[in-house]
Order: sequence, then C-alpha cells, then structure tokens
Amino acid sequence: MENNKTEQNEVEELKSQLETEQRNNKILQELASSRAARVNQLEVELASCKIVLSEQSK
Repeated sequence: MENNKTEQNEVEELKSQLETEQRNNKILQELASSRAARVNQLEVELASCKIVLSEQSK
C-alpha cells in the first residue's frame, strides 16, 4: 500500500514537471517567433537603408 502511494506521488510529480516544461516550451516558442519577426523587420530596414545609400552615391 505504501509503495503504491509512493509511485502515485512520483507520477503526480512527473505530471507536474511535464506541464511546467510544456508551458516553458510554449513561452520559448513565442519568444523565438517574436525574435524572428524582429529580425525580418530589421532586414527590411537594412535593405531600405542600403537602397537610400546607393541612390545617394549616384
């Protein structure tokens, strides 16, 4: 009976850890997506600046 209780506690602890890891993964995915969008935005701005500089040097 005591062994069953210990196993049940271990299972509950593992479930809790899994839920925490899943939440953390979701947050990290959202952060990565946001950063990728920012990188894309900066690349567009950089391309625009290069065009302006190219036009100015003509």
